[in-house]
Amino acid sequence: MGTRFLPKNKRRVLALLSSSMLITAGHANLVSAAEGDEAIEEVMVTGSRIRRTEQGSTSPVIVLSGDEFRSIGSSNVEDMLNRLPQVAAGFNGTANNPSDGTATVDLRHLGSNRTLVLVNGRRYLQSTQQGTVDLNNVPAALIENVEIVTGGASAVYGSDAIAGVVNFKIKDDFEGLEFRAEYGLSHKGDAGKRSFSTTFGGNFSDDRGNIVAHLGFTTREKNHMADRDFSYHVLRDGLVQPDTQNSSFGYSTPCNGATNCVKGLDQWGGSSSIPATRINGVDGIGKFGPNGEPLPWIEASDRYNWSLDQYLQIPQERRLIYVSGHYDISDNVRFYAQAISSNNEVSTQLPPHSATPGNALVDVDSPFLSAATQAIFAGLDAAETGAGQNDGFAIIPGLNRRMVEIGNRQQKFVRSGAQFLAGFEGQINDTWNYNVYYSFAKVDTKRQVNNVFRNSAVLAGLKTNFASNGDLQCADASARALGCVPINIYGAGNLSQEAVDYLRVNIDTTTFIKEQVASAVIDGEIKNVGVAVGVEWREDSSDYRPGMFATGDITAFGGGKPTAGSFNVLEAFAEVSMSLHDTLDLSAGARISDYSTAGRVSSYAGGLVWSPSDSISVRGQYQRAVRAPNILELFEGNSSTSSIASDPCSRDHVDSFGGAAAMASLCEATGVAAGQTGQFNQLNTEIRGVTGGNPDLSAETSDTFTLGVVIEPEFVPNLSITIDYYSIKIKDAIDKFGGGVDTVLDRCYSSGDVSSPFCQVITRRPDGNVDEVFTTRANLANLKTSGVDVRIRHSFDLDKGLFGGEVAGVNLSLTGTYVINNQKQVDFEAPVIECSGTFGGTCGDPNSKWRSMSTVTYFEDDFSTSLTWRYMSSVSDRRIKNDGLDPAALGSPYSKAMSYLDLTVAYRLSETVSLNGGVNNILNAMPTFLGSNQIEANTFPTVYDVIGTQFFVATTVKF
Repeated sequence: MGTRFLPKNKRRVLALLSSSMLITAGHANLVSAAEGDEAIEEVMVTGSRIRRTEQGSTSPVIVLSGDEFRSIGSSNVEDMLNRLPQVAAGFNGTANNPSDGTATVDLRHLGSNRTLVLVNGRRYLQSTQQGTVDLNNVPAALIENVEIVTGGASAVYGSDAIAGVVNFKIKDDFEGLEFRAEYGLSHKGDAGKRSFSTTFGGNFSDDRGNIVAHLGFTTREKNHMADRDFSYHVLRDGLVQPDTQNSSFGYSTPCNGATNCVKGLDQWGGSSSIPATRINGVDGIGKFGPNGEPLPWIEASDRYNWSLDQYLQIPQERRLIYVSGHYDISDNVRFYAQAISSNNEVSTQLPPHSATPGNALVDVDSPFLSAATQAIFAGLDAAETGAGQNDGFAIIPGLNRRMVEIGNRQQKFVRSGAQFLAGFEGQINDTWNYNVYYSFAKVDTKRQVNNVFRNSAVLAGLKTNFASNGDLQCADASARALGCVPINIYGAGNLSQEAVDYLRVNIDTTTFIKEQVASAVIDGEIKNVGVAVGVEWREDSSDYRPGMFATGDITAFGGGKPTAGSFNVLEAFAEVSMSLHDTLDLSAGARISDYSTAGRVSSYAGGLVWSPSDSISVRGQYQRAVRAPNILELFEGNSSTSSIASDPCSRDHVDSFGGAAAMASLCEATGVAAGQTGQFNQLNTEIRGVTGGNPDLSAETSDTFTLGVVIEPEFVPNLSITIDYYSIKIKDAIDKFGGGVDTVLDRCYSSGDVSSPFCQVITRRPDGNVDEVFTTRANLANLKTSGVDVRIRHSFDLDKGLFGGEVAGVNLSLTGTYVINNQKQVDFEAPVIECSGTFGGTCGDPNSKWRSMSTVTYFEDDFSTSLTWRYMSSVSDRRIKNDGLDPAALGSPYSKAMSYLDLTVAYRLSETVSLNGGVNNILNAMPTFLGSNQIEANTFPTVYDVIGTQFFVATTVKF
C-alpha cells in the first residue's frame, strides 16, 4: 500500500535525492538512480509531508543507516550523532556538570531546544521542561535509518525546528527473533558499557498485519576524573605550562597525577573553598589550622582540587520496551499503533558543597578557636558600630568552608516515560492519501539529591554561646528547638558527626511532563502538482516540584522554585510541489500556528531545484521559521546555576579592564568595599547566576537560506559530490538577560556607568566577591551562523577480493562542515560576539571552523572493515578574538586540532550469526589542557574524547 509511479519527467530527480541523502559511513548503500521506464516506489523524505522524491532535495539531508549506529559499539544513539560535523555536542555520557541526566542533539551550535527530534516523523517523548527529547528513549537496535535536515523545517513540522530536524525511522515490519549483545571498555580496563536486546515480530492474518516487540537493557559504568592523568588536578588560566604536559598528549614530561603534571604546585587551580575554611576580609587570618589557629592563605598550594570527586563518565542503567504494529483493515485503510515504556537512571557527582555564609556571627569566646583567633575576633567585635559592638559576636564578612564531612554532592535522575500512539493511514483514491493519528506521552522524573545543607542551619550552628550548665550550644533558642548543634568549621576534619547529622539534607524533587498531539494530513496530486494539507493540535503541560529547594535555603544544584504551566497550539499547514519545466522544480510550504501563550505566528518556505543535465543539479531554499517559548522559559521559578565567569573587580582580572584605579569607582558603587578593588582574589572560577521564566515572552523568528549543488559526473560512475551553503539568522532569540553571567559582568564594567541595567542585576558579598547575578529570560538576543557543507561519496567494485571472494569493493565517503561565522549578540545594543573557531564564556563549547568525518570501507562477501578519521580544527579562547586579550596572558589560549581514528570489523558467520567489533580512538588522542575557561576535567568532555582508546565487540543472532 502507498506505492505509486512517478511520471517519466520526474525520474531524473532520484539521482539528486540519492546525493542529498548521502550516507557518511560505509555500511549502507545510496539510493540508486532510476533508469528507463521502470516503476519506482515512492518514498517520504524528512523535510516534507508530500510523497514526492524530488522534495527531499531542496535542502541538505543526511541519512545514516541503522547499521552505522550499531557499528560503532554503542547503544547510545547520541554517540553516533555527535560524530557528524553538523552536530554540536549536547548532553551525553560524559556530561557530569552541567547535566540533567538526558542525552540531546544540537544542530549548528544553536542549542538543543532549537533542534526538533522526531520518531517516524512524529513528536516523541519530551523529557525536560525545555521540550527536548532524551535520546536514551530511542531503541537503537530498531533504527532503520536516521534523516537529518539541517536547513530548518519549521514550516513543515512546527516549532523547535529552527536549526533542523533529526528523524529516527524505526522498523515497523519485522519477522523473526533477534538477540543482540554488546560490550565495551577502555584501554585502562574501565569505563565499561554493556547492552542486551531482544527483538521479535511476525505477520498475522494472512500477512495483513505485523507486530514488533523490543526489549533492551543498557548499563554504563562510572569513571572518575582522577582515573585520567589530564583531569587529575584542576588547572586555571595563567598557570598552565603546555610544554610540560603528558607526552601522550604530544608533550614531553610524564604526568602521573602528581606535581610533575605542570611546573610546581603554584600551577594548580581549584577552589578557595577548602576543608580548613578560607576566610576573607579579616586581617591576620587566611585559613584555620586543626585547632582553630590562624594560618596564612597560600595561593599557590591551598586551593581545593575538586577534580578528584567528579565523574568523567556518568553511570547509567536503562530499560526500554517498544511495541508497534499495523493491520490492513482493507486495501485502503491501515490501522497502526505504537507504545513505548522506558526507565532510565543516570547519576552525577560533584565535590562536597561549600558553605559561604556572608556576615556570619561568630562567638569570640568559642572553644573551637585558638587564643590567637579569639583575640582577632574580639578585635573585630570591638571595632563594630551600633548595637552589635562588644556583644560577644564578631561579624565575619566571608567564610568559605568545603563540607567534606557531609560527603560528595550526588544526583540521581530516574526518568520513567511512556507513549501511546494510534492512527489510520491509507488511500482515498489513486491520487490522494491520508494519515491521522493521536498521541499521548508522559515522562515523570524523580531526582534524588544527597548530601546538601541549609544555609540557615550553618549560620545558626556558627552562632554559639554557653548554656547555664557550661555546655556550648546554639545561641538561637528557636534553632535549638529544631535540633541545632554547634558546628566547628575552624580547621579541616573538625565537623563532628552530630553536626553532620544536623546539617545534612537529602532532597527529592519530581517533574511531570505530558504532551498530547492530534494530527491529520492528506496529500496527493492535482494536475501534476503535489499537494499536502493538514491540521495539528498539541498541548504541553509540566509541573516541577522542588521539595525543600523551594525554601531558597539550599543553593546546591540550583534547585529553584516550583515551575508549572501549560500551553496549547492549533496549527494549519500546506505544501505544494510542481515542475515548472523539465529541468526546474518548485516547492513551497506555509504554516499558521495559534499558541495560547505566544499568540498567532506563521512560518513559510520556498525552494527550487534546477537540473540542467543528468550530472548536475542546483538547489536552493528560503525559510521563515519560528520557535515558541517552552514551559521552562515561560514559567520557571527562580533558580540558581553556576557558570565560569571573570570578576572585573578582583585581583585576578582587574588589569584586563584598565586597572584598579580606573575601576575603583564603579566597583565600589556595585558593592566592593572602599579601597578593595583589585585587592581580593576571585574565590572561584564559577559565579552563581539566578534565572527565571517570563510569561510575556514572544516567539523567536529565523530566516534560513541554503544554496547547493549536486554533481554526479557520468564519466566517473558512483561518484557523488554535494556542496551546500547555509545561513541561519535568529531574531528575538530567547536567552538569559545579557546572555549569561560572564557577559553581564563584562557589559557592566566596560560601560563605566553604575546605572547600566547590567550593573543593576549584580549583588556582592561583604568580602567583595560577586554573590549572584540575576539573568531573567527575555527576547533580546540575535544569533547568526553560516557555513558550507561538503559531502563526497565514491564506490567501486573489485574484480576479485583480497581473500579470494567473488564480491568485493571499496566505499569512500567524506562529510565536512566549514563554519564561516557563528555570532551571538546578547542584546540589541551589545557588540557582536564571534564564536566560530573559539571556545568558552558566552560561546560555550568549542566551535571548530572545520569538522569532518572520512571513512574508507572494504567489503568482501560476508566480511567488511572500515577506517574512519574524525577531525576538528583548533580553537582559541573566545576572549582573544572578541576582547583583544593577549594570548600570552593565558596559559591555555588555544585548544589544538584533534584527530580520532576508529576501526570497525564485521563478519557474518552464518545466516543467523553476525559479529562486529572495533577500536575507537585507536591512537588514544587526548585533549589539550585548558585553564579556567573550561567546563570540567580541564577540557570540554562532551566535545573531546576524555576516556581514550575504547574496544568493543557485539554479536547478533537472528532466527
